[in-house]
Amino acid sequence: MLQKRYPNAKIYSLLNSELREPINESMREICKHYNVQLIELHDIEKQNGHPSVKGMKSICEQLLEAGL
Repeated sequence: MLQKRYPNAKIYSLLNSELREPINESMREICKHYNVQLIELHDIEKQNGHPSVKGMKSICEQLLEAGL
């Protein structure tokens, strides 16, 4: 596990937008169990399911807003 191998590292998990709620809830529970900060992304513009250039900029902005 990362937490044991790198005890001084900060570990984050990103939750993509537009996923089904059971997946979102599962990620929330897992991150809570392992005390990992979950960053739930929102409003990500995508092309064929992948972030566009605008979507990548939005991800960057959201990470900065989260303090990363």
